[in-house]
Order: sequence, then structure tokens, then C-alpha cells
Amino acid sequence: MIYKAQALIVECKTGTKGKKSKTVRDVTTVASSIGHRFVGKFLITSLFTNQIDPKRHADIQHKAEKDHTFVITGEELPRVKEFLVE
Repeated sequence: MIYKAQALIVECKTGTKGKKSKTVRDVTTVASSIGHRFVGKFLITSLFTNQIDPKRHADIQHKAEKDHTFVITGEELPRVKEFLVE
């Protein structure tokens, strides 16, 4: 997806697939092949934060921050446009 001349990789996951830290790595892998740091990376999951094991959630957040990937969870879905516009 391209928004205002910026390439965006947006990975959407439903159910348990949104709990995997491997998903963050997948987004980063795709982004690195088309511009790495110049590509906005987003992982969107339908899961709410309280549906993810706290330790796993912390691991996902850590990997996402390290890879400059935004994680949008179920409770943030109504505001997804705000995240993409930022």
C-alpha cells in the first residue's frame, strides 16, 4: 500500500495468528526487500491485549519496537485510520 508517497506494509491477522512474534519478523522481512527503514510497517490483530499472554505480548512489543513496526490491537481497531495517517 502507498499513502502520501510512502510505502506501507500492513499485515492483518485474526485469531491466534496475531499472538505470534514470528509475524513481526515476517513484516520486517518483506519490508527489508523493498526499502526497509523507508517503509512503514504495521501489524494489525483482531485480538485484544487481554487475550494475549502478557509475556508473549511483551515479546511481540519488544520485537516490534526494535524493528520499528506498529502493532495495532483489537481495542485500537476503531482508530486504525489515525495510526496509518501518522
